[in-house]
Amino acid sequence: MVRSVVIVDSALTKMQFQRIAKQTGIHAWERYIDASSITDWEKVGIDWINKGIDPDNQD
Repeated sequence: MVRSVVIVDSALTKMQFQRIAKQTGIHAWERYIDASSITDWEKVGIDWINKGIDPDNQD
């Protein structure tokens, strides 16, 4: 697996998953997207998987 994405429905859940990912070492290839704050969450997720565009580094 090169990259994966998980879509969640709250900022709190995203933060919790990010913390766990960093603690366990999977943050390098897994990203979490909060669908409650990003309207085009599907495109953002696909861009991460296919193109490596990091959703955590977007304005």
